[in-house]
Amino acid sequence: TSVSGDVGGLGGLRGLEYLVLMVTNVRGDVGGLGSLTNLEKLDLSSTDVSGDVGGLGNLTNLGDLYLDSTNVSGDVRGLSNLTGLSFLGLSATGVAGDVGGLGNLSRLFNLELNYTNVSGNVGGLGNLTNLETLKLTSTKV
Repeated sequence: TSVSGDVGGLGGLRGLEYLVLMVTNVRGDVGGLGSLTNLEKLDLSSTDVSGDVGGLGNLTNLGDLYLDSTNVSGDVRGLSNLTGLSFLGLSATGVAGDVGGLGNLSRLFNLELNYTNVSGNVGGLGNLTNLETLKLTSTKV
């Protein structure tokens, strides 16, 4: 049995803390999940979700955000309010923007932006003193 459907239909589950649907047939605009302010982990990697990542910018309880290999796009600076993030995975997506806009995410220990359209100066990440993994392969940085 496969899992499918529009993730926007989950937008009413306001008490949800963990949403992991990686490698499924789900689709829809991630902005429909912007009301899930209790989310601590969101993993939609390798799905057909799309939309602007900025629609998730108010999910300030998120510690882990995995959207690798999806159709999401938008400016990574739309996530700059997610100061509790420890893991941010946006590799192989359509995101763009100045990578330095994530320089205030001081709890990050893993930042993966491979195969995206991000640009800018990596020096803007110099405040990320907890960072253990930084992946920027095939970007405009």
